[in-house]
Amino acid sequence: MHRPGILTEILLAACICNAATTALYASSADDDGVLPITVQVPYGYLFLHVPTWSAGAPPLHAWGFDLGTTVTNNFIYSDEVGDALAARTSREPMTRSEFDGIAAAHPGKDLYYFDSELSRLYARIGTTVAPSVVVGAVLSAVRNSGGPGMDGFVEGFHNTLGIGQAHRDVVPRGRITAGLRIGAHEEFFSDDSRSGINDPVVFVEWAPRRRLGGWGMSLTSGAKIPIASTAKRLSTGSADFGVVLAVTGDLGRWCVNFNAGAVWAGRVTFFDDLEPVAAAGVSGSFGYRFRTTSVWLQLQWEQSPLRRATDTPLGDDVRDISIGTRFPLAGAVRGYFAVTENVLRFDNSSDIGFHGGITWLLK
Repeated sequence: MHRPGILTEILLAACICNAATTALYASSADDDGVLPITVQVPYGYLFLHVPTWSAGAPPLHAWGFDLGTTVTNNFIYSDEVGDALAARTSREPMTRSEFDGIAAAHPGKDLYYFDSELSRLYARIGTTVAPSVVVGAVLSAVRNSGGPGMDGFVEGFHNTLGIGQAHRDVVPRGRITAGLRIGAHEEFFSDDSRSGINDPVVFVEWAPRRRLGGWGMSLTSGAKIPIASTAKRLSTGSADFGVVLAVTGDLGRWCVNFNAGAVWAGRVTFFDDLEPVAAAGVSGSFGYRFRTTSVWLQLQWEQSPLRRATDTPLGDDVRDISIGTRFPLAGAVRGYFAVTENVLRFDNSSDIGFHGGITWLLK
């Protein structure tokens, strides 16, 4: 006699077998490293930053690839601009005339206002050219635009937690507006999405093969090459240089990573009054590796290269926290997803950032 549930049972068994086979051949999380995330600031693509970086090098002549994207939502302003927003009762765009009026009412004060969504697509490529020596490059493109989807999400998130909108509810969603006044120089643009290639970065890493127990280290130096458009404000027009130390401890299923470094930023060619200075950065990353997936918590602190140029919060330190996961995809290709939130200071860095990408090793 035919059993009415036999087809369901066969399909269920097939799904279980397929899942077991996928799990059996899924790539291992044993070699997962930290998530490739730097501090998130609205103008961050203009400067080189201290990266999160795992110590270690691929096998000789192997190629490592990372392809990823980051989307951040930005809504920050100086106190004087905040006072003007607080007087509003409805959603209205920030205009150049209003920004100039705020500047006229506060002579000699530096001002800023950033309301935008920043998207960045990047590829990081590296190969081991000699024992313990890796050379590589980071190629990227950016898009600075409005963010109707992200704006609504952030406002809804704030409403859910009851933490207030910080005047988000008196400006339109989905618009891009940026105003900056430092000294006698002023930049302002509105509803002018800007996209294009970003300055590439080249780097050299020295990662000794010899390890002390489960601990390894590496030293990496890099340079940002100014080839992107200064007219679109996608490049400062100057080179940046940086160095970062990575110390990684593999403690069974746990992984602990420490980075410390500094960046020497070049001058901003289109903004004479803006004189960046060297900025230090530190990060700590903690990961737990399951068999095929890993979860990560990353804490980052970085000085602002603008701290000598302005006494506004744009010159204050940036502190971010990120949580994320790495997981198997096809074959040796692995994916990652992470979320970054600013902490302690909310008026000089991106409100929230989402990251996703893939990584693989070609031997």
